[in-house]
Amino acid sequence: YYIDHTHQAISTFANEKLSGEATAPKILRLALAVREAIALTPFNFTARPASKTLEKLDGDCLDQAMLVCAAARAAGLPAR
Repeated sequence: YYIDHTHQAISTFANEKLSGEATAPKILRLALAVREAIALTPFNFTARPASKTLEKLDGDCLDQAMLVCAAARAAGLPAR
């Protein structure tokens, strides 16, 4: 539920961030893309799906971690 890698917005985000040539590993590119796109907010004790974090463009460290994991899975990278 929280790592909703099949959500269309997650797939689109992952594909956009991994398109083109790059020298950095894919997982690093996704992690950096999440760090740049999602504003870090204070820890709030409420978990939400990764797609909601992408929609709101903010989240705490757990929200960002779930988004990285979901984007990696959407891109076909093993992640947990």
